[in-house]
Amino acid sequence: MDKDLLLELYQTYYDPIYRYLLSLTHDLSLAEDLAQETFLKAILSLPETHSNLRAWLYLVAKNLYVDHLRKERGNVHLNLDQLSDSRPPGEDGNDLKANEPLAASDSPEQKYIHHEQRVIVDRALRELSEPSQTILRLMYYDGFTQKEIAEFLNLTPGNIRVLALRGKKRLKELLEQQGMDIRTS
Repeated sequence: MDKDLLLELYQTYYDPIYRYLLSLTHDLSLAEDLAQETFLKAILSLPETHSNLRAWLYLVAKNLYVDHLRKERGNVHLNLDQLSDSRPPGEDGNDLKANEPLAASDSPEQKYIHHEQRVIVDRALRELSEPSQTILRLMYYDGFTQKEIAEFLNLTPGNIRVLALRGKKRLKELLEQQGMDIRTS
C-alpha cells in the first residue's frame, strides 16, 4: 500500500475510530491502544481492492475490541475514572468530543449542562441492545449512512432501518424517564 495513502487514512479516520472504540470501552488508554492496533492490523491485512476503507477500519476495530473482551473475560478491572461520570468537560483534558463542538461563547454553566446531557445520552445508549447501540453510534457520532452500516454489520439496509427505528424509540423512552425533554421532528 502507498505510504501517502496510509498517512491520509490515519489522519482522516483516527479520531472517528478512536471515538468509536471509546464508546465501546469507556477507557481512554484502551481505546487509544485499540485504535493504534486497528491501523496496524489494517495496514497488514487490507486488500488492495477493498471498496470501503472506512467500513473496513471499523470492522477491524470492532474485531479487536471483541478479541480484547475474550482475553479479559474473567479479569475484573476497576477504573476510578469510570466511577464518576459527573466530571465537567475539560477538567481532565480528556473529554470525549462529539461531532459538533461546543461554541466558544458558551458559559461554564452551559458547558456543564451540555456535558451532563451527553453523559445521560451515553448511559441510555448503553442500555440498548447491541445492534441498535452500534447502529445509532455509527449514525449519529460517526456519520455513517444506513447503507454503510449494513455493509459493516453484514445486514440488509432494511434491517438497519428497523433496528435504528426501534433503537431511537427505546432511547427516547429511556431519556424521557431521565426527565429529558425529547422533541421529534
